[in-house]
Amino acid sequence: DAAMEKLSTREMRKADIEVQHLKALSSAAKHTQIDPFMTSIATCMPDDVWLSHITLGEDHAVHLMGASFTEGGVYDLVHHLQHSPLLGEVALRGTGVEQTRTGPVTSFQIDLTAPQALLSSEDGSDE
Repeated sequence: DAAMEKLSTREMRKADIEVQHLKALSSAAKHTQIDPFMTSIATCMPDDVWLSHITLGEDHAVHLMGASFTEGGVYDLVHHLQHSPLLGEVALRGTGVEQTRTGPVTSFQIDLTAPQALLSSEDGSDE
């Protein structure tokens, strides 16, 4: 079906953009050991989920914001994050429905804790 092929192509482009975005974030944070952390988040993401914001807060708090074409994609992401060996506590803080050009999406906010070693400076001291 042409519509499904077009949707798959669109999803592949979004996934490629997300990978490029994560690589850019990783490259911008060279003073940290963040590569394994960002990779662990990327590998947890279902195909229909994308991130719009990643914020590194105080006390190793990480805030993720994004959306999914399906509600189940959000819960799959949370499940995968909770079972990732490189991530600490994971909490789904909220979901909502937003309208986009391609239709409705489920937006989400997730808070998680990064292991201290991953977000410390390369010399081992916190900044």
